[in-house]
Amino acid sequence: MNKYQEKLLKLKANRLSTFERLQSGGLFIVFIGLLYITFFAGAWALIMTMGYLEDINPWLPTVAALILGLSTILGCYFLLQQGLEHLTRFFSGLKKNQKPIQIISSANNSDEKPKALIRQWIEKFNAGDAEGLVALYAEDAINDQIVFSQPLQGRDAIKAMFTLEFSRATMVCEEVKIHEAGDWGILEWTDPLGLRGCGFFHIKNNHIVYQRGYFDQLTFFKIQGLDVPEDYLGN
Repeated sequence: MNKYQEKLLKLKANRLSTFERLQSGGLFIVFIGLLYITFFAGAWALIMTMGYLEDINPWLPTVAALILGLSTILGCYFLLQQGLEHLTRFFSGLKKNQKPIQIISSANNSDEKPKALIRQWIEKFNAGDAEGLVALYAEDAINDQIVFSQPLQGRDAIKAMFTLEFSRATMVCEEVKIHEAGDWGILEWTDPLGLRGCGFFHIKNNHIVYQRGYFDQLTFFKIQGLDVPEDYLGN
């Protein structure tokens, strides 16, 4: 189970059922009702006892006012606090003392965004830097281009492919658009000679673990002035 699935399970566990949410809404109404009753009952009791207490002792109304006033304020505060807590539970749908859980993509927050890594890839590709490109891939990464007879796996195979490409053609990758979807990045590209294509990059732990690319190899060899080999990676 990955971190994304764990967070989903925690979120579901923290959620109130429909009945519990309605119950919280009802309790909010009850507590607010009790708040009003407490306030007016305290005020009524104070008014009713003022005259009686003054006949006994002139200071008693003041003492009674302080005691009843403080009791009423504390009671109202408690009822308001409880009412607001149930109101929050009603609207958020979360259980008591639970904070909302942020759902993030399966990519680790500390990971570099796909767009940034793909732009590094473009920079190193345009510089003809096979070593720098290979460093962006995971040890067991897969590079699966539509023009390949079979996918390449591992840094050594990927480096050999870039070395071959840079030795036989001058290639430039110009970014048209980069799309991001979680730990996937999609590159739309073109080059000054008119070739167009797109690439899909799956990125984990700041490295490319899978790459899939699409372009027309006949157009590529034609605009580069090269003979078309039986196999794209053939010499």
